[in-house]
Amino acid sequence: MSTVAACGVGYGEPYQGEPYAGGDVYADTWVATDQLGRTQPGIDETGPPKDNKWVGIFYWTWHIHRDCGPNDNTKLLATAKDGGVDWPENGCPHHWGEPELGYYFMTDPFVIRKHAGMLCDAGVDVVLFDTTNPPWTWKDEYEALCRTYTEMRKEGACTPCIGFITPFWDPTEVVNRLWKDLYKPGLWKDLWFMWDGKPLLLANKDFIKDEEMLAFFTFRRPMPDYWLGPDGPDQWSWLEVHPQHVFKNSAGEAEQMSVGVAQNALPDTPGPAPMAHKDGAMGRSWHNGAKDTREGAVELGLNFAEQWTRALEVDPQFIFVTGWNEWIAGRYTEWSKYTDEDCYYPGGLFVDQYTHEYSRDCEPMRGGHTDAYYYQLASYVRRFKGVRPRPTASGPSEIVVDGAFDDWEAVLPEYRDTIGDVAHRNHRGYGGLVYRNDTGRNDFVVAKAAYDDANLYFFIQTRDAITPHTDPHWMLLLIDADQDAKTGWLGYDDVVNREVRSSTETTVSAWRNGAWETVGAASYRVNGNGLEVAVPRALVGEAGDAPAFDFHWADNIQEFGDVSELGVNGDSAPNRRWNYRYAVAR
Repeated sequence: MSTVAACGVGYGEPYQGEPYAGGDVYADTWVATDQLGRTQPGIDETGPPKDNKWVGIFYWTWHIHRDCGPNDNTKLLATAKDGGVDWPENGCPHHWGEPELGYYFMTDPFVIRKHAGMLCDAGVDVVLFDTTNPPWTWKDEYEALCRTYTEMRKEGACTPCIGFITPFWDPTEVVNRLWKDLYKPGLWKDLWFMWDGKPLLLANKDFIKDEEMLAFFTFRRPMPDYWLGPDGPDQWSWLEVHPQHVFKNSAGEAEQMSVGVAQNALPDTPGPAPMAHKDGAMGRSWHNGAKDTREGAVELGLNFAEQWTRALEVDPQFIFVTGWNEWIAGRYTEWSKYTDEDCYYPGGLFVDQYTHEYSRDCEPMRGGHTDAYYYQLASYVRRFKGVRPRPTASGPSEIVVDGAFDDWEAVLPEYRDTIGDVAHRNHRGYGGLVYRNDTGRNDFVVAKAAYDDANLYFFIQTRDAITPHTDPHWMLLLIDADQDAKTGWLGYDDVVNREVRSSTETTVSAWRNGAWETVGAASYRVNGNGLEVAVPRALVGEAGDAPAFDFHWADNIQEFGDVSELGVNGDSAPNRRWNYRYAVAR
């Protein structure tokens, strides 16, 4: 069924275009440039999609309901004086920084949805839950995620699959709980990540005595050490120092490797070490055997890039990325063979996470590197898995802006956006914080673009009927006319609908001297869940023979601020700072 089939448009029933089916939004064809100027690779750099390539990411559901905190080390260390920090004594774990979505709990459906969308767009296949600390499986939290993932899939959206990494030594207690609560009753089976035809479980099966369990899972033994590598087949790593080992299966194939953002390890020192060690752990800026001390090096992902480069050289079947959303760590005075005297501040021994530099999450943060690690993750996943070619248009089209939309039926390509990503938020976070967000409004589903000698034409379809044009921040069309991220607001040179004059006339604005300036008018029509607009080519610098531009729809962002507006508020098509690329076939 056509996504833009006319249904008595304008004269009978309101237009109701059908959404696409299957959940594939062609995210591997989207374009983006991050805040560091790094562009997402296309097929020329990655090659076409490769068979049997999988990416999993370490995922933490341990953000449970706590009345204490948040204890944010970035803020606490900023107040350090006289060689000490006034550490809070509330017993709550410490965040190394603030997530873009706030100090959330993992029962928050808004957070779960945002994570799933970002990870799918990046090409991540499975989230691997941390259950390495017995006896906890964080059941309430993984069940909340499974319920939300199931809702998303019913709506037509993509989610990753799920899996678990269990304790490195005797995993019996945790495995028994997962078996009883999830796997034996067959709950959320369609979410299970399968490996060799069975659900994957990272656990040492030597401790498992139940024959039914042994036959049910594909086991891979998780190896805890960052330095030693495998001592046999069918073992997987979760984090290692560079150069990482290759973990082979029983057939001798290069099956798996890990890629880490950072490692809580010290040079030439066996075993893990505190991230807070004053000799300096292998943080985000670690590469070539040393810490890069340049200003801003923490944003560059140098450690992450070095590990990805190593993994791409080997090209295993599965890459395990550490990690996504750990965020917290306990504060100690002693741990293993270390004490707080080995660390920067008394009372401040932190093992796995400490500060911006000494942390290992890819999830976007508030301030700092924002979403740079997320886009770095996406770029390397593309290089590992390959991508499809970006779609092209065949030539000019005859479009009449009348609200009928039937002339869009034959226009290609069809651009897609995540379905169902306008859910509202009302959920608690750490320390009694309550997060609310009701900006989700018009849910973008399908977009198209076309041109003739005079105009660029754009069509956008939403899930439900489009709200009135008098709404604030309504149906903004952002155009990167020069395809240069260094110009404009977040790279966008022009915006349509910043000021809507009537039900048929809107404005085109250009970014000049750090602000939007109205430069002309455009005609548009809305009917049901469809909108079309004609933008004069001369207004957006596209007066040549074949136009070439990137574009992005945004509804109900709250301001023209930083990139978090496109990731958190309203809806964007495509998501975050991703863009659709319009190019004419040559």
